[in-house]
Amino acid sequence: MRRRRGHHAARAHRQPDVTDGTDGTELVRTDLHGHSLFSDGRVTPEQYVAFRALRRFEVFALTDHDTFAGVARAHAAVRALPANAPGTGQ
Repeated sequence: MRRRRGHHAARAHRQPDVTDGTDGTELVRTDLHGHSLFSDGRVTPEQYVAFRALRRFEVFALTDHDTFAGVARAHAAVRALPANAPGTGQ
């Protein structure tokens, strides 16, 4: 995922060049498909969040199959992170 930098970025109408970084964007560490032990993963929701924070992911999603059982625990783990940690939205 790429994020635009600069206040004029919204006006750009061209496809970003993902190879050189000179296009006014920056890479955002993203994982939009992860499972916990409530599905077919091997970690708790808290471990899932901790690992993504440690690896400096800014955007991540717990996507367990057929259940929301881990979502509240993952959300609580995100809220327990330091305010400036990746993934907290600040």
